[in-house]
Parts: sequence; structure tokens; C-alpha cells
Amino acid sequence: MIISVDWTSITAILTWIAMGGGGAYLASVLASYLVENASWWHTLPGQVKFVLPMIFAVLMSVLASVLLQYSEWISIAQPWWIIIVNSVIAYIGSQKAYVEQRKAGYGRKAWSKNIEQLQ
Repeated sequence: MIISVDWTSITAILTWIAMGGGGAYLASVLASYLVENASWWHTLPGQVKFVLPMIFAVLMSVLASVLLQYSEWISIAQPWWIIIVNSVIAYIGSQKAYVEQRKAGYGRKAWSKNIEQLQ
């Protein structure tokens, strides 16, 4: 579902959120990563925690549908969106490469030599 979206197109993203299940997906991701770590979320009754993500998913889908009607604004924002998406993808890729290099032991020898020199 999420892989078939063209992340460099605002129109494709908004269409996915509005009609392709993206609103529900994003609501669940935001609930998992943001509010699950907030202490106030766990004090809410179970029924409220069940309903709020659904309401948020509907609101996101409706908002995306409304935004799709402003094609002039979308065309103005599109070049900036491409810059933002490419920057985020490059950052995530660099972090993945960094983790893989650390797992392989890259930089450990140089770091341990510096520690030995300080002692």
C-alpha cells in the first residue's frame, strides 16, 4: 500500500491520504510513535483511545480531499516538496549507512587509539 505511492508528488500523496487508505495508515503511525509515548495517552479510557485514531484518520482524509481542490497551490509547492522529500530520503539513507558502518567496526580502531593516547 505505502510503497506504490510516488513520494515526490504532492498530488499522489494527497490522493493516497484521501482515498487510498493513507489517512488510516498515517493515523496509526502517529498514534504508535507519538501518543503512545505520552503519559497522558495512557490515562484515557480505552474507548477514547479506540475512537480518537479513527476520527483523526477521517479528518486527515477530509483535509487531503480539500487540499486536492487547490491545484494552483499544489503546483507552487511541488518544487519545494521535491527538495524536502529528497533531503529526508538522503538523511535516512545516510543514517542507515552509518549504522551499517558501525556494525562492521568502521572507526573503532582509530577511536580506541585516541583513547589510549589520552590515558
